[in-house]
Amino acid sequence: MKIIQSPEAHSVIDGVAAGFIHQGQRRDYQQDAYVLYPNWVAVADGVGGHEYGELASQYALQAVVDVLAPQDATDRYTFSKETLQQAYREAQEATGPDKYPSRVNTWRPPGTTLMVAARAK
Repeated sequence: MKIIQSPEAHSVIDGVAAGFIHQGQRRDYQQDAYVLYPNWVAVADGVGGHEYGELASQYALQAVVDVLAPQDATDRYTFSKETLQQAYREAQEATGPDKYPSRVNTWRPPGTTLMVAARAK
């Protein structure tokens, strides 16, 4: 599944979930991103005013996809608390300060919020 970060892009899953993002009027690039899977969605909102928010949101989502997508394919609708915690830990590690160019502003390091929602049984 592709991480969506284009302002023109939107996706729909079985008429149940839809996604659309807009960069707003303050930036000429998108800091937010999302992924839609049949049984779960994740949204990362790059922290405005911080450098590389667009990378932070991509890195966080890719880490979540790496943890949840394989299980989604084999064990539909069930993510244990431990699996979700692992996804968040991986996302936190993937967005660590060593993941960005060396010129990152240490006073306002890259960051993103992250939300994962899964369909219940």
